[in-house]
Amino acid sequence: MKNNNASSANYGRYYAKAVHTETVGLDALAERIQRNSTAKKSDVLAVLTELAEVMRDELMASHVVKINGLGSFKIGLKSKYAKTDSEFNASQHISGCKVNFRPEYNVVSTGTYVDDEGNTKVKKVAIANLTKDMQLKQY
Repeated sequence: MKNNNASSANYGRYYAKAVHTETVGLDALAERIQRNSTAKKSDVLAVLTELAEVMRDELMASHVVKINGLGSFKIGLKSKYAKTDSEFNASQHISGCKVNFRPEYNVVSTGTYVDDEGNTKVKKVAIANLTKDMQLKQY
């Protein structure tokens, strides 16, 4: 896709953009889970619907919700700055909230290197479990 933002340092250059071909809803997810397990679709729908409600309750209680194999969800706030802590007023300075998602990842060793002091160090990279086996296509 071409960058058409004239104020950007990369104006006129091209970059990758994800293309989303469809939206998969709860019903389709429940259908696939039913095919891959012994649970009925109605049971899967009931559990997934309850998961959404329980996650909302836990997030509202300021908890981080971690789902193994998927990642963690937590609340983030949109806030304006105040000059001092005594001037900060939640009703005036907090303009909204959002849900932040951090995918689960594994740290993998990719080799070694020698630092400036001559110490051998291990190179590591974090790989998100959700995206590690994805195949990319050009559209």
